[in-house]
Amino acid sequence: LPTKLENPRHSLPWLLGYPAALIFGREDRGLTNVELNYAQRFVRIPSDNTYRSLNLAQAVAICCYELYHLQTIALSDQKSQDSPPNPAPNLEAPIDLIEAYYQDLETLLLKIGYLYPHTASSRMEKIRRLFNRAYPSTEEVAMLRGMIRQMNWALSNHCENDS
Repeated sequence: LPTKLENPRHSLPWLLGYPAALIFGREDRGLTNVELNYAQRFVRIPSDNTYRSLNLAQAVAICCYELYHLQTIALSDQKSQDSPPNPAPNLEAPIDLIEAYYQDLETLLLKIGYLYPHTASSRMEKIRRLFNRAYPSTEEVAMLRGMIRQMNWALSNHCENDS
């Protein structure tokens, strides 16, 4: 897995800002490559070398505890401040919008010959990992999809003008 593995204490705080999900794999084999494509960050819970792996229940409990702890700290910090809370950060786009973007992008990249049907899946996995690290907002995904629509329009009109 070419993506950085993070400690839960450092990687989980970003989940508190907006609706998000933790994805846990099956206890015997983890997540499939397809399932990993939906993840934007990857957690590795440190453990002692004499017992390197945790079972699924232990991993879930540790992550839930860390989230609870972070939320408790955030609430107590907010109560202790006299000023109003900061405005909400630029929220990440919903997963269905991001998925629609990936479908639009894959269709375009196949059309222009950057992707080939027999290698499209593995290339798109790499592209997904790249874009998932950016945590794009709804507006940013809309902009990217607009660029794809414009490129499709230009391809169609360019082909018509050549004939």
